[in-house]
Amino acid sequence: MAIKGLEQAIDNLSRVRKNRHSGGFCNDH
Repeated sequence: MAIKGLEQAIDNLSRVRKNRHSGGFCNDH
């Protein structure tokens, strides 16, 4: 159950990163 929550959180994080990249915000690199 906890693993499912972790997977969802990671998925959300990767999605946010992709959105940032498509938006042109590459300041974290």
